[in-house]
Amino acid sequence: MAVATGSAYHCGSSDRRDAVRAAVDGAGKPLLNGIDFLEVSADEKTIALTFLHNLPGSLVDPTPAAGPPLGPVNLVIDGGVRIRNVQVVTAVPDASAANVLVVTVDGPGDFSTYTLRLVTSADDSEPPRGFDPQLASVGFSFRLGCLKDFDCGPTDPCPPEVLAEPEINYLAKDYASFRQLLLDRMSLTIPGWQETNPADLGITLVEMLAYEADRLSYRQDAVATEAYLATARKRVSVRRHARLVDYAMHDGLNARTWVRFVVQADVIPAGPAVAVPAKTRLVTRLPGRAPNLPADPSQAPTEDEFAAASAAFFETMVDLKALRLSHNRLPFYTWGETECCLPTGTTRATLLGTFDTLKGNDTAPGAGDVLILAEELDPATGDSAGADPAHRRPVRLQSVVTLDRDGKTLTDPLNGTPITEITWHPDDALPFPLCISANVNDALVSDVSVAWGNVVLADHGRSLDGEEDLGVVPDPSLVRSQPRGLAADPTTVPASVLNAEAAAASLDATVEAPDTLPVPPRYRPSLSQLPLTQSDPGPGLDGWPGSTSAAGDTTRKLAAASPRWLSVTEHLPDGSTQPWSPARDLLESPPEDLRFVVEDDGTAFLRFGNGRNGSRPASGSRFTASYRVGNGLAGNVAAGALAHVAIDDHRIVGVSNPLPALGGVDPESIEHVTRSAPFAFLTEQRAVTLADYAEVARRHPGVQRGAAAARWTGSWSTVFVSVDRDCGCEVTPAFRADILAFLETFRMAGQDLDVTNPQRVALEIEMHVCVDPSYFRSHVESALKRVFNSQVQPDGRKGVFHPDNFTFGQPLELSTLYAAAQNVEGVSTVRITVARRLDQPATDGVAAGLLTAAPSEVLQLDNDPNFPDRGVFRLNVDGGR
Repeated sequence: MAVATGSAYHCGSSDRRDAVRAAVDGAGKPLLNGIDFLEVSADEKTIALTFLHNLPGSLVDPTPAAGPPLGPVNLVIDGGVRIRNVQVVTAVPDASAANVLVVTVDGPGDFSTYTLRLVTSADDSEPPRGFDPQLASVGFSFRLGCLKDFDCGPTDPCPPEVLAEPEINYLAKDYASFRQLLLDRMSLTIPGWQETNPADLGITLVEMLAYEADRLSYRQDAVATEAYLATARKRVSVRRHARLVDYAMHDGLNARTWVRFVVQADVIPAGPAVAVPAKTRLVTRLPGRAPNLPADPSQAPTEDEFAAASAAFFETMVDLKALRLSHNRLPFYTWGETECCLPTGTTRATLLGTFDTLKGNDTAPGAGDVLILAEELDPATGDSAGADPAHRRPVRLQSVVTLDRDGKTLTDPLNGTPITEITWHPDDALPFPLCISANVNDALVSDVSVAWGNVVLADHGRSLDGEEDLGVVPDPSLVRSQPRGLAADPTTVPASVLNAEAAAASLDATVEAPDTLPVPPRYRPSLSQLPLTQSDPGPGLDGWPGSTSAAGDTTRKLAAASPRWLSVTEHLPDGSTQPWSPARDLLESPPEDLRFVVEDDGTAFLRFGNGRNGSRPASGSRFTASYRVGNGLAGNVAAGALAHVAIDDHRIVGVSNPLPALGGVDPESIEHVTRSAPFAFLTEQRAVTLADYAEVARRHPGVQRGAAAARWTGSWSTVFVSVDRDCGCEVTPAFRADILAFLETFRMAGQDLDVTNPQRVALEIEMHVCVDPSYFRSHVESALKRVFNSQVQPDGRKGVFHPDNFTFGQPLELSTLYAAAQNVEGVSTVRITVARRLDQPATDGVAAGLLTAAPSEVLQLDNDPNFPDRGVFRLNVDGGR
């Protein structure tokens, strides 16, 4: 359809046609007529020409508009590129519409634009009388369709003027290049201006614009850089990118160590006070300083002295109720025996003397005292300088017995020597043999190893004195507005809609303000000092359930680290206060949750909620913070590094850490996150198939491998997970409850879980060994028995049949037994005569050289005469001397 427009102008309205349509005389008869639009039929030879009013000679309306009847002589078609001179053949009024003239032509035109004009005659090109000259022509095309890739509507023939643009140097990215670019431009636009004096107004404006361009260019580059994980340089950006794929970027972890106090007299405070309260400051060695550092800042060492000594600060995590002289050194009692030792795996000992002030875990987990079993003398020389510092083991006492069954002091019944029986948790069992007394040059050396008391746990970091003022939340008078329905974060609101209420108020009273919500400015204070201490749950911290062992107190969990020593308090305008706690993120925080996120990027900023994810701080509130600084590898100090305590009590004559501080981890680097985060989602966090359950069980500490089987137990399907623990340990009720809680987060709904011991298969193996004639048969046999057992050898090597050498479905290849035997010095030949499952002759594997196991089975050969059902190994040795 083509619309008539006879003017030389291109207008965006149809006012002329509306005016002609409405123009009538006093009798209501139209004054002028004109073309309204044109339509080409499918045969492209018939044109329906529609007018604004009825035509003269119409068969429908006997009272047409003014003007003579129209015929072929009154219609002229101009234009065409390939097909020209298209002639009108007929022009007759439409029988059904009084304002439509049906025109036929001698043939269709091409794709170009034609113009149909109304003329008076072949000799007079003016429009007929009664027709508006502006609506006496119309442009059209004979082709009905248009190219599908383009809009069929008319293009704008009046585009805006294209202004000449200056040549832009896109390599200009800094202040100097922008300044030179502006000066070069001014030399073209103002050739006569050549001022270079910095005080000139023109130079000042150029430099101001160059500065602003430099700042804007940096922001554009920064936004583009921080938009992608691979290019981001800020920890905040990397952390948020990684969070999108459920990868938690950690900020490190502080170190922990056990600290020992040595006193010259009992320190037993009266009342609720304690000898060493929690958060007592400990410092690494300062030259020329006594063990006691005054707590008074005016008398304590200066910051310069700390800095000069590269001092590291630790603080006690729990209260040490009292320091006792008798606990400095607790000797062992050997019941009159000599050359004694506590073997590997020991969990009990006897102390010489009555130590009724020692406490065990009888009352509550973690209430027992911690002792450090330490080697003080070299067992070979008796010299203190040769004592092995690695032979030190912290143990938490489970029980302390100082009275016999009659209520009297416990003594050796043979000689009446007072003694104390102590036991400690199996997790604190000795990992090495500890020598108690030794024979050095035919002389008895006693007290080679003793127990040290007055021990407390400490961790890296220094609490800042007082509370740091974080400022006031912006005043309510600075409230901005945003339309309802937009995000609550004002940083996402376009500038055009900010302060909409204020803008609307300045308009006419009839203009209503948009529906808006007040949004206070974002409050984002920062901490003045770094690095912020990151700690996982432990003694003195929220979420610590209590540990029954010293090992449990020092077991670290990097994934659970957070700024737990950071305390933020909101002081409301009404005088009340409320605490806020740190969180990893606020994605799952409800609007009333008083939590915040610490974002460390060279400065530790606190990001509070926006009223939708986490609570928004009240305007006018003042915030204060107390926190600790010190984190990462800097806290992993060596044994004996701590030498001072901030307690002004000279009864304390020594402070040290007998063991090195461990567990300190630096914050995760951006490079590590960039490499790890894109692949973190590949780690399955759910268990659906049996293989999933087996793989997830293997992630639990202390499990070397798992196997799973599903069985219908009556009303539902139960997945039985068999776990092969390290060292072949049994699945105890406590361990079963622990691993069930671990697997619960992965369990698929509708499946029940149970944890069982593996199905162990006892073996029976008989080996015949011929000894070289130059070796003693007994020596070789003894060496073979040390190799072919299920124990850990004194040198730390595991026996061939050690449980850790077997797991689910793992076969036993007899070639490994041959190789182990041939490695023993003095063995000439080896022959395995029997290799089968215990009491199952049909499973003999000598011929095949292999003993197989099903996927749910674990091979076992303990060769324990007390438990012959756990496997039998028979060794026949011939030859030798």
